[in-house]
Amino acid sequence: MKHYILSLICCALFIACSPSKNQEKEEETPAVSDSSGTVSSNGYKLNFVTKGEGTPCLVVGSSIYYPKTFDQELYKHFRITYLDMRWFAERDSSQAEVDYTLNSILEDIDFARQELGLDSVIIAGHSVHGNVAYEYAKKYPQHVSKVMMIASFKHFGDSLYDACVEEYWTTADSARQAIQQENWANYKPDSSMTGLERTLLLYNAMSPKYWKDPHYDATWLWEGLTVNETLLAEVYSKLFKNYDIAHNGVVERPVFVAVGDYDFVIPPTMWDTVSYSNFTIERFHDAGHTPQLENPEQFGKALKAWAN
Repeated sequence: MKHYILSLICCALFIACSPSKNQEKEEETPAVSDSSGTVSSNGYKLNFVTKGEGTPCLVVGSSIYYPKTFDQELYKHFRITYLDMRWFAERDSSQAEVDYTLNSILEDIDFARQELGLDSVIIAGHSVHGNVAYEYAKKYPQHVSKVMMIASFKHFGDSLYDACVEEYWTTADSARQAIQQENWANYKPDSSMTGLERTLLLYNAMSPKYWKDPHYDATWLWEGLTVNETLLAEVYSKLFKNYDIAHNGVVERPVFVAVGDYDFVIPPTMWDTVSYSNFTIERFHDAGHTPQLENPEQFGKALKAWAN
């Protein structure tokens, strides 16, 4: 049985007007407060953080990692809730863990949505979390206004994906390829490392494939995360094995897809053949796998134009 634990930490912000001697003092107006807390679902403590005001948006993945990647300017237009998924969450020993399936993950999200008092949202995610968001929109279309997928895949876990990645990597310049080769030579995971340490070591080793800057150090993004290595690995090997976005139908809501030219993990060319009329595909020429962080100005402009 699901048990809901919600503890809000509210920081009320006030806009104060300082009147001149010839003006009457205006009443202070409180802005929408930020909040954070925990939802316990299916044996995991899913933390959340909510920021901003405007159109409600639910970003699934991590309440620690993803707030660091979105520009503060967006909070003037969107009220964004960042929600942990199980692979980035602590176990709740008071609950029995349910089967680990894509359907149970989608149930986690919908349970959290209800407990947070959200009705219809822009459901969003980065990388594989964008595909989780897309599948949520398939299962719960009545609670989704739009879908945002950032550097997410059209298909995955099959020979088609492998061929796409291999072909796109041949377009990388020789300097980038040399850096990646050197990184692999120096990549030495240790069994004594924590899940976070091993995951970060691999992520930074693959910087030439993730970022426009092939030397980018993503340590600051991962600091503070809980990483359940087994669950994270099964997201790719089990939940999204032989995945195609059109499997079991397509989402009819408007879909925003952001892809980066320097993303060699989810190549932008993967989306070249998509012709769904409800899809808006925005290509970022100066970004890799995380365009909202690498090119925040273009990302914000494109997102606001699409959302409005």
